[in-house]
Amino acid sequence: MSKVLITHYNSCTLLCDNICKSLTENKAFPLMYGSTQIINDIQVHDIDKEISSLSKELFLNITMESIINSNNLWELIKNYIFNIPILETNANIEPMVLESEINNLVEVRNSEQNQNLYFFMNKSKKLLSYSIEEVKIIGNSELNLNEEQGEGQALTVIPENKIFIYGGTSLYIDSAYIINLENNTVDRVSKGRKRSYAQATYLNNKIYVFGGYSNSARINSADEFDCITKGWRPLTPLKIRCDNTSTHILNDIKIFIAGSPKFVNIYNVVNECYEDVRGQFDIEAKCLVTYDQDKKIVFILSKKIYYCKEEGLDDWKVQELNQTFRSTAYRPVCLRRKAYFVDGSHKVFMFDFDSLRLEEVFNSRN
Repeated sequence: MSKVLITHYNSCTLLCDNICKSLTENKAFPLMYGSTQIINDIQVHDIDKEISSLSKELFLNITMESIINSNNLWELIKNYIFNIPILETNANIEPMVLESEINNLVEVRNSEQNQNLYFFMNKSKKLLSYSIEEVKIIGNSELNLNEEQGEGQALTVIPENKIFIYGGTSLYIDSAYIINLENNTVDRVSKGRKRSYAQATYLNNKIYVFGGYSNSARINSADEFDCITKGWRPLTPLKIRCDNTSTHILNDIKIFIAGSPKFVNIYNVVNECYEDVRGQFDIEAKCLVTYDQDKKIVFILSKKIYYCKEEGLDDWKVQELNQTFRSTAYRPVCLRRKAYFVDGSHKVFMFDFDSLRLEEVFNSRN
């Protein structure tokens, strides 16, 4: 990642400062270079010893829990770095933003901390929590909502252990709520457009919703909810009317979208425009997008499975899906090379990234 010749003690702080700040604020690795000047006859084993000590102390102190609970990740890392005796370098450090390998740090911190699936029973105000690890329902809470919830409402986990819910098929409700999972308190936020069967996508304090179904027809509307102001803003409409939309965040400014019928695009949140994705897609009635983080592969599950390397998105492979599932607007959760999701009939499915097989693992109605 960087090429720096370590020479004498005391200013490696600058190097670490630059790396961590670029990672947390720009979500990109900095490109650095260093000059070559040997001072005070430092031996390789001395450098080795100091670096080993630094790495051990730094990463033992920064735990996953402390990262998740930190409101300012950069300050957390900096506090540890500045309190550790480390090496100095005479390197010139010049950051240069490269394409991020982190792939949206905010969403990663948010999604990795919560490996449960959340969903509502149809025509009820009961929020169920399903534990992937325990393979059972671990929570059943009656919430203070204005409406009974129906199939097809969007639900996504957002920071601070909360979820955002919106829409659904009960008279195409337009209500939106933010629910605190720690105490089940409900924050009623501004109503949005009446719609169902459109996934909600959280990215950098905004929630994006594309297409959907309303008044017995597919729609091409796209909208953005601001988690700070708690207001809605219309976006550039989709190129076609589509529902069952599902997404994957490619980076800080691009969202991959697939939906029915046969719709696959990429949305740029900065330019507010869409670009086509090349391929032959037979997407009808249902659609779920998921992502293999290890192999960097995007999957579209519909009547068939479509999959492609995230880089390029232009060489799609296709094969039959071994079983069917019902339309859903719930987002999947990935754990140990498998994706888990709740479909419209309140069944929990598991998709295996290696065998490419779909399996029903739990039925909430049993």
